[in-house]
Amino acid sequence: MKIFFVLLLILSMLFAPGCNQASEPEPEIFEYEIVTSTEFEQVELNDWYYQYYREKGQHQYFNDELGDVTYLLISYGKVPTAGYTLELVEELIEGDQHVFKVSLVEPEPDSMVAQVISYPYILLKIANQEGINVRGVLEVPGESSIEDTDIQPNTPLFEDIRGVYIGQSDSNFIEIDLDDTFEFQGLEDQMHDPMSFMLSDQAMEMLTFDDGAAVVFDFYLNENGSFVISNITSVGQTDTTMEIKGIYTGRIDPSFIEVIVKGEYQVFLYSMMDNDGVFEPENYSAVDISYMINEQHQNEIVTIEVADPPGTGTAVGVEMSGYIESEFEHGVMQIEGKPYWQAYELLMMSSRRMEIGKRYHFTYYTDGYGRKVITAYDLIQE
Repeated sequence: MKIFFVLLLILSMLFAPGCNQASEPEPEIFEYEIVTSTEFEQVELNDWYYQYYREKGQHQYFNDELGDVTYLLISYGKVPTAGYTLELVEELIEGDQHVFKVSLVEPEPDSMVAQVISYPYILLKIANQEGINVRGVLEVPGESSIEDTDIQPNTPLFEDIRGVYIGQSDSNFIEIDLDDTFEFQGLEDQMHDPMSFMLSDQAMEMLTFDDGAAVVFDFYLNENGSFVISNITSVGQTDTTMEIKGIYTGRIDPSFIEVIVKGEYQVFLYSMMDNDGVFEPENYSAVDISYMINEQHQNEIVTIEVADPPGTGTAVGVEMSGYIESEFEHGVMQIEGKPYWQAYELLMMSSRRMEIGKRYHFTYYTDGYGRKVITAYDLIQE
């Protein structure tokens, strides 16, 4: 009798509903991280962040130089005070979508917050997975969700490249004599003069200028290995004067100087031999330059003027900490290998000078010349 009951118990366990059924696999969640520092080494990524972090919506950025990752920036837009944040509340896989849902967190009614306009956002760095697309959703009570805006699958590898338009080689390709001052990092072996570029549909419609025109254009590498121009404009013929803002870093030799323009080092012809009493700015001065492309396709300076010292300004600041490694020029400090300018108002306060070898927590903004201007700082006691 006991044997009968034991057999009955075993059979009931074997045939019980669900005992032999495999459990449903949990959807795979791929690796990601929330980015807290917005000091990017890649200039294009840095420019993209500063272009979009104030624009309400979700924005994506990726290119081959970043590795196998996508940056997802979800921005709420303008709010009246500090204290607002975006919080990641849910991450999930929906079909072929890797979805990140965030929610706006408002400051407490009785909290003390700075009365300055701010732009809350959250920035995510996400590992790419084949067949999976990234999507951001911003949920705000009483508002519709913000998603699927400003997807940029063909972000240019290089932007604001200069050269001289030679002409069309066929219905889809053109030739450009490239400006020698640009450095195409990682593509040096593939760049030559003249260079052939494929035109996107948008760029094809913009091709309304004559052979010999000085042009500025953006391009990217497509899946077939072709360099594709996404945007191109004429800035006049080769004798047209153009204007830029930048940071003068010094003289390379008696004929050429170096200027940082939009984060990129560019070389300009500014000969000491051809100009008696040539004006020479101090290193790391912000400058306004007018120049032309000469017959040798060089950027030849016509005039150069030093800009006013930077002030505290009204731009939204970025917070950072770092050691003062050295002082390039008066008020221009090297922090973590990069130059930062102290605002004019701080330099006027002799008791508020930053000291070499000490670590500070500070706030800065980037002005129209590309100067990272420190507006406030505190010594970190160690």
